Parts: sequence; C-alpha cells; structure tokens
Amino acid sequence: MNKAFHILLLLLMASEGLTGEFRYSAANAITFSKSGNSKDFVGSGFLIEHHGKTYAVSAKHVLLAVMGEGLSSIDVDEVVSSWFLKPFNESGGTVELGKMLNANTQEALDMKVLQDDWLLFEVTKNDSKLKILKLSDQDLKAGADVTVFGCTYATQASCQQDRFTGRFVRSEGNNLLIKLDGINPSSLRGLSGAAVLNGEGYVVGIVSNTIPDEKGGGLFFAPFSTQPVLDFLNR
Repeated sequence: MNKAFHILLLLLMASEGLTGEFRYSAANAITFSKSGNSKDFVGSGFLIEHHGKTYAVSAKHVLLAVMGEGLSSIDVDEVVSSWFLKPFNESGGTVELGKMLNANTQEALDMKVLQDDWLLFEVTKNDSKLKILKLSDQDLKAGADVTVFGCTYATQASCQQDRFTGRFVRSEGNNLLIKLDGINPSSLRGLSGAAVLNGEGYVVGIVSNTIPDEKGGGLFFAPFSTQPVLDFLNR
C-alpha cells in the first residue's frame, strides 16, 4: 500500500471516530420471551460483510450477563424474542438480528466460552448507520497498531463512540495480546463484542478478555481473533 495513502486512511479513521460520521459498534439490546424483560446494553456488536451478505458479530461471553433469563447453553431460540444492535445515543436506526449461526445446544454457557468467544448472526433488517466491516485474512505483526471504537458501561449515558488504540504484541492461542495506550483494559466493561480493527480498517479481533502480563506487569487487552469466524464463513 502506498505510504501516503496509508497515512491518509489512518487519519480518516480517526476523523470518523471523532465526528461520528461512521459508527463501528452498537449495543446489544435483547428482549426475553418468557419474562418479557429487556436489556438495552448487553455488551456490544458490529456488522461484517462476507461474500456479499451482511452478518452481525458479538462475543459469546456477553450471554453470561443474562443467564438469569434461563439461558444455559449457546442457543437463544427458546429464550430470546428479539435481538437488536442499537447505536449508542443515536435516535433511530437499528439492526435486527435473525438466526444465531453458531448456536450449539451442547455447549454449556460458562466461563469456558472465552476459549471460543464469538457469536455470528444473520441480519434480518438494517436501517442503521453502522459501518459494515470486512474481516482481515492477514495475521498481525508485532508492533502493529490496532483501534477499537465503542462505549463502555461507565460512559453509556453520554457516549456515542469512544476510540481506544494500542499495539499488538503477540498471539496466545486465539487471543491477540495488545498493550493499550494510557488506559487499563479492566475499565472497559461493556466494550465486549466490539470490533478490533487493524491499520487498514479490517476486523482482526472481537473484544473478549484480559490476560496478565507476567513479564511486564499489568494486563494485556486480549481480544478473540476473528480467524475462527472467517473459517466458519468460508466453510
């Protein structure tokens, strides 16, 4: 890629995050069929395009926050009556999610879901301004810049889209170990399920977990790699 164009692309990405021209993630808004309860912010999600079709992606572990509604496995058909992606503090425009494509009644809903932390949905309707992203098919190199856009539970009252940056260190299994700039990753609750973008604007990870940095101290921001999602879609 031409160096000048690459720099321009990065500047445009930063501008989008600040001006709100594009939204890269939205809140999972879920309504439950048995109780009638609704949760307006159960982690985050985003849109991708693959082979001409639009899908929604989130993190599997966001379901842990709603186990009290009767969820016990990675299957929401009997429990969830509607699931939307709603951009933060923006009037109008949502994404209606359809079938969960990686549902599995044999997979228990417990902390082990962090080992395969992705959900993939069909999209029934989309009248939002969410940017439809593409998955990267290239591995990150050490030192590569990454960016996450979204909102946390702490900032949800006023946030439309915050921007978090960092650098990729290495992979550990399917987790991308990242050092964030000037922020403790443990403070980012609610960002789970948001997209992690590389310098070219492609999705490389899904906000998932934190992992102790045994050598340098502190915590690694540890998104789940989108490679398993890409492999699933390619199959």
